[in-house]
Amino acid sequence: MNVTGKGNVPIVAAIFTFTNSSGKIVGLVGVNFISTVQQIVEDLIKEVYDGAGIAAIYSDNATAIAHWDKERIGINLKNNSKDKALFGNDIDHLADVILHGKVSILDKYSQVMKTEVYYIFQPILVSGFETTPWSLQLGIPVSEINKPINALINFSIIF
Repeated sequence: MNVTGKGNVPIVAAIFTFTNSSGKIVGLVGVNFISTVQQIVEDLIKEVYDGAGIAAIYSDNATAIAHWDKERIGINLKNNSKDKALFGNDIDHLADVILHGKVSILDKYSQVMKTEVYYIFQPILVSGFETTPWSLQLGIPVSEINKPINALINFSIIF
């Protein structure tokens, strides 16, 4: 998964495989990198607008793999009451966007953040899941996006 310029991060990596006499793989020892994916989300939150935003990663079926709200991990976007309340009538559209590897931008009021937020859903390619793109969600408060413009306006008026 190439999300923050760290290159492709596999979700599961085989360390050692067990084969039978005909050479077929019958087992393996592997490492799960889901915790790495959660760390990527946490790093993104810190880096995007100095921690003012949110981030999540969804599998192709809209299940949260990593999420700013850890209680949502493992729950499908369409089955999560918090997501249903936030995205309302757009929930089916977002699940479709994630499933088909599309881009979507929504402008919604967040009860949690108590402000208007731009939500961006961007497909990402995950090693081992090339035919089923996952989705990176970023949520950025509109007030954070407008800070530089407001500072320039205030400077212009004061000057």
